[in-house]
Amino acid sequence: MGTLKEMAYLVRRGPLPRLPSLKYVPVRYRRWLPLSVAKRYQCLVIGAAQGVATVALARPGDAAFYTLLEEITTCTVFPVLVPPSSLRLAIKRLERDQRRLSLSIHPTDFLPPYQIRTLSQLSLFS
Repeated sequence: MGTLKEMAYLVRRGPLPRLPSLKYVPVRYRRWLPLSVAKRYQCLVIGAAQGVATVALARPGDAAFYTLLEEITTCTVFPVLVPPSSLRLAIKRLERDQRRLSLSIHPTDFLPPYQIRTLSQLSLFS
């Protein structure tokens, strides 16, 4: 068995793994993809480990799609399929939550997750 990155590339060749439903997106992954990207491509980051982001998809993508997601997340993409209705509901919840939070502005709202992680490692944020 190889590394997670190797497994992510291998899983794209065959039938993608499936999740029966998507009920919850952990808070720390909610801003990994801009809402416009999530809505347009029907995808959400639902986890990450060792430089690999697990992305829930309504339908399989092509190589260009995975490359786009890898550029945005700066991680290798491990795709999993979820029912489209479940994904739409999760995106609507994120949209609602972002509308609620739009009243409060925090400096990290303007930075992508990888920059926040880097800055926190450098102890610039406290």
